[in-house]
Amino acid sequence: LGAETAVLNFTPPDRTGILVDAEGPDAPTLITPAADTYLTGDTLTFNLVFAEPVQVTGSPRIPLEIGTNSPGGTPVERFAILSAGAGTDTLTFEYVIQPTDHDIDGLQINSPVDGLITDAFGNDADLTIPSLTDSGIRINPTKILSLTAGLDGDYITGEDIDFTVVFSEAVTVTGTPSIELLVGGSPISADYLQGSGSDTLVFRYTVDVNDVDEDGITLVTN
Repeated sequence: LGAETAVLNFTPPDRTGILVDAEGPDAPTLITPAADTYLTGDTLTFNLVFAEPVQVTGSPRIPLEIGTNSPGGTPVERFAILSAGAGTDTLTFEYVIQPTDHDIDGLQINSPVDGLITDAFGNDADLTIPSLTDSGIRINPTKILSLTAGLDGDYITGEDIDFTVVFSEAVTVTGTPSIELLVGGSPISADYLQGSGSDTLVFRYTVDVNDVDEDGITLVTN
């Protein structure tokens, strides 16, 4: 028998249920806590918003750096941990502020997100997020609780007027801080005397021979 040419025409089957997706979700939008001051026990909430629902493997986390109360201090690595949202387009991460956390110049948020996040087909999501070096999020800044001056009365040349400043925690003094005063309208300063390493600092001004103030000295607060 001679060779015959096969008939290649056919009716294609319905395969509309076969879907192809080889691309992972694009980088998410990062929503951070409001720029504000936060204290021990407060929860910082971060949201990652994707363009499609995502799946989560393990415990993804957002890298954070929390500085110190000293400018230039060595930052401490912390992580905001996934708390909700797997299977949706929005993942929520949380970090609870610890008593040892301090940052006066803004918590830093690092990229990328640490962990495995995919779409429904298993494609890895782009976990790049904006790296924020100054988020405006201040944490446990040391603050003044009270400032008291010397006893009321008349002070003469050579007598000391002490000012006691109580902070929310122990502080370390660098240099010679001072408290600005007005005596009879003239600017002077009470200089640091003692207390570094504790939560209470003492400042002192010694009355000068030319000082005159009949209506009370004034503390300059700004």
